[in-house]
Amino acid sequence: MKGKLARLRALDYRHYIAVAITLGFLACGFLFPNALPRLGEAFRDLGTSVAFYVMELAEGENPITATVNGMPAWEWAPSRYPPLRLFPWTWEEFKLLWGEFTAALFTRENLTAWWWRVTDVLYYLSKGLLVLMPFALVLVMWLRLYTN
Repeated sequence: MKGKLARLRALDYRHYIAVAITLGFLACGFLFPNALPRLGEAFRDLGTSVAFYVMELAEGENPITATVNGMPAWEWAPSRYPPLRLFPWTWEEFKLLWGEFTAALFTRENLTAWWWRVTDVLYYLSKGLLVLMPFALVLVMWLRLYTN
């Protein structure tokens, strides 16, 4: 019994951390069962996109179609969570929302609020530097006293 315990203590603690991280990732696979096939689909899409752009550079006509807008039409297991719709899913939605985004971004109120925030940050940064500068100068003078 003592030999087994000594052998366990001889292992580096990083092994335990690596095992815990691995078990955590496996647990996430059971919590989100559609993540692993979606990861495989993402690598497939990445390979297809690389092939598409290489063929686009090499030849004039491209027989490969990129699968960028292809959403998964399957579920490996029923999902407990509703889909999160933060971003547009189609090109038409993107064009519509891009117009709304730029209209909201480049308003007079938004730009003045941004400028006030920049000046506020610069004010407090310069105030902090003014407070810390004498301490830095005293520290430099103190260090020079010991070097000479």
